[in-house]
Amino acid sequence: MGEQDSKSGIFETSYIVILMSYSLLSVVLMVATVLLSWELWAVPFMAVSLIGCWLMHIFQRLTEYYRIWLYVIQMMMTFFYYGIHDSSFFDLAPLICVMMMIFAMTGKTVFVNLCSIIYYITMIYDLIGMLRSDYQFERLFVLRLIAHFALVLIALHIIHIIIRRWLQNVQSTSEQITYLTDTTRRMDNFLANVSHEIRTPVNAVIGLSEVLLKREKDETLQKDIRSIQDAGQRVAEQISDILDFTEIDMERLSVSNEVYMISSMVNDLIAELSRVGKRGCEVIFDIDTAMPLAFIGDENKVQKILWHLIGNGIKFTKKGCVYVHIYAISKPYGVNLCMDVEDTGIGMDEEELQMVYEKFYQSDSGRNRTAGGLGLGMSIVYGFVKEMGGFLTIESEKNVGTHVHVSIPQGVSEETECVSVHKPERLCIATFFQFNNFDAPQAREYYTRTIVGMVRGLGLTTYQVTQWTEFRRLQKQYHLTHLFLGADEYERYAEEVEELTEWMEVILVAGEEFELPENSAVKLIRKPFSCFPFAQIINNASGIIKESEEGQMYCKGMHVLVADDEPMNLMVAEGIFKGYGMSVTTAASGMEALELCKVENYDLIFMDHMMPGMDGVETMRRLRTLERERERPFNIVALTANAVSSAKDMFLSEGFDGFVPKPIEIAELERVIKKLLPRSAITYRKSEETKEPVKRSKKEKKAKRQEKQRREEETGKTEKKKDTGEDTEQKLPGFFKKLDKEGIRTAAGLGYCRNDAQFYQMLLMQFSSDAERKRKELQKLFEEKDWHNYMINVHALKSTAKMIGADELSELARKLERAAEKQTVLEILTGHGKMMSLYIQNASAIQEILGNDKKNEMEELPEKEITKEELERFLGELSDSFLTFEAEKAEQLLTELSGFQYQKRSLAEVLSEIRNLVSEFDLEAAEQKLPEVRDILLGGEGK
Repeated sequence: MGEQDSKSGIFETSYIVILMSYSLLSVVLMVATVLLSWELWAVPFMAVSLIGCWLMHIFQRLTEYYRIWLYVIQMMMTFFYYGIHDSSFFDLAPLICVMMMIFAMTGKTVFVNLCSIIYYITMIYDLIGMLRSDYQFERLFVLRLIAHFALVLIALHIIHIIIRRWLQNVQSTSEQITYLTDTTRRMDNFLANVSHEIRTPVNAVIGLSEVLLKREKDETLQKDIRSIQDAGQRVAEQISDILDFTEIDMERLSVSNEVYMISSMVNDLIAELSRVGKRGCEVIFDIDTAMPLAFIGDENKVQKILWHLIGNGIKFTKKGCVYVHIYAISKPYGVNLCMDVEDTGIGMDEEELQMVYEKFYQSDSGRNRTAGGLGLGMSIVYGFVKEMGGFLTIESEKNVGTHVHVSIPQGVSEETECVSVHKPERLCIATFFQFNNFDAPQAREYYTRTIVGMVRGLGLTTYQVTQWTEFRRLQKQYHLTHLFLGADEYERYAEEVEELTEWMEVILVAGEEFELPENSAVKLIRKPFSCFPFAQIINNASGIIKESEEGQMYCKGMHVLVADDEPMNLMVAEGIFKGYGMSVTTAASGMEALELCKVENYDLIFMDHMMPGMDGVETMRRLRTLERERERPFNIVALTANAVSSAKDMFLSEGFDGFVPKPIEIAELERVIKKLLPRSAITYRKSEETKEPVKRSKKEKKAKRQEKQRREEETGKTEKKKDTGEDTEQKLPGFFKKLDKEGIRTAAGLGYCRNDAQFYQMLLMQFSSDAERKRKELQKLFEEKDWHNYMINVHALKSTAKMIGADELSELARKLERAAEKQTVLEILTGHGKMMSLYIQNASAIQEILGNDKKNEMEELPEKEITKEELERFLGELSDSFLTFEAEKAEQLLTELSGFQYQKRSLAEVLSEIRNLVSEFDLEAAEQKLPEVRDILLGGEGK
């Protein structure tokens, strides 16, 4: 009998039962030996043997197969010792029958046969001893002896039958289990393969519907296309659930450990919930502001856990709310990330709670069920939580609601608080929510709890009011800087609220269906509510460019080199650094930057990480070699979209002097500049000292508009607007709202452009004009499966999309960049189509909106005459701007030229060509177009 065969027949608990029985027999026998004055030398021998067996069991010496043989042999020896004494002669048969039953648990007849053999040997030994001592065998003794022999034989036969039947049943059951396991495995493989095959055409359906939706103008067809898109999204989600479930069922689930930001994960989740949101059910995110900024764990699985729990809450809550509380508990290994999801839905009884973890379980699984889905949600959640080393508890009461608590251990990458506001001591906030439209009282409680916890965590001074008269009294008593209110409250006091925007920031919290008036100055936060947009809008309202106590930082005369292969990133960097009064040189590659550094001295060098050919790290190393030859150090700063602390540590350890994430955050940039430049190179200017025109306050702008309207009423004419910064500022709100509706967060994009609206508009045009070329490059790399260069190009797209506020596109690019880095081909294949569709959609939206805006501007501009002297002056300034690479100034001059009269040929066409060349920084080609402009205006075709 081999070890493997033995293991298959030995039941899991048999060896421990035999060890316990042997221990009991040994202890009883040692006591009997002492009390009955048997051979005392046997006592230490039995004690040593018993202790040895237990030590082997505790320390798992030898295999289970050999250990059980040792226990059996020791037990037989003990039985033999007990049986050789006269007083125990007739106790042997019952004892050996019990032992045979115990050994039968192993399913091995060899142990049972050994028991019977030892019994007969012991009896024969005793009988021989009796014969030698002339023992008188009485008739009763002989009958008892025969009965005992027969009893053991009968017991042996019965136990053999039991073991045989037992093994037959076990074999039959094992075959059935093997068959069912094999069937399940084949079914899981089938589901996985089918899901993968279906996913590709479904992604194509979703992507194409996005394109069709953008092109189609008919509202009826748009509605039908949206229905197709929604159906495709549902199928894609269900396919994803099937894949997750099969991985869990087949025990192939893998957990990644990567750095992720809790704010990014929650914002992605909120965006997805907004798309599939259910009216009548409020979703509230209560985020602990003291949580670490970045965790180490599996972001995708954490997000899916929340998605399924919140989805279940929404699904079974017809009216009421779903409350999501996310917080962290510090541990030696990092934190326990805790997620509580409570709803006010239908709840579950005790029986349903017991069944909730079953596969495909649905609480309303009958024909008339109202909730959709495959019933895999809780199975997936439980599988993910278990695999990540966490735990899950559920409390529920029928018709009251359900509370699910999940705790998952996570590492900590960045201990900085996940959300904060700038200078909270300067802010005074009022909240005006009446919560009258909530049917469930828990919703009011949850909102209050969330707001109170948030403002305390952010260190804000906040006053809550439920009546407008209370707010008016509060306004007289305190200097309020912000007012947060709900949609119902706004509609009730709209006119008064709009007046408040003249001296404070007013922020409205409303659902997707709510729309502000076209001319409203109120800012909007969409539900579901969380602290992240709350803090962001406060920080933006407080000024993205944070001035020091002395004024705005200025570094005139400093020479900066920026190396990046992405033209749009270079444009942004140039605009930002020029705002500090710096002289900026740009390089499109690492080799070009190296050549420039050989002939020029730069005070700061900002180096992109991912560049084709020579990347940023290799360029930095060569610059370090060059600085040793020139005996002049370089201040080299890593400029990259890998903005996590692990990346930062890597760049600093490689030899960079600083690290600035992309898109460039002004506060971090200024911190690095202050660190690397001498104090004498940095000055501070008050706002009025800067050359840039100061923006008028809201009150002044309103007064100017009223004065203008009064003049128009008196003259009966509408003044033509000059294309000044002020006019642009007045046009921008409507322009921003159009982009916001297309999913481009203009507030974030403006922040990255230092609140320069004109510069931001140039970035948008650059993004849309580059889209077709970059799309073809990405598609080519995708088809050629060149994943390294694909990763570099997607990395650049991630940065530029983030820069203009296209967060969803940036996030898709980030995931594909990570997939390309790991060469997870399946993830690239499934995500590429969606990213490309969204890329086209965003670029087309920008092109259409900005194109219409420019067209409207052209229609409003007056036709003017131009003299030869004026034209020569214009063309001279244009030429100078081209030579000095001042694209912004060139754009302004081109706009002025657009207003002059022309007859036979469209001047707009030529100017449009020049604009495109300027946006591509091909200023040499733009200059070559200037004679054509001169010919149109002075060559007989114009005045």
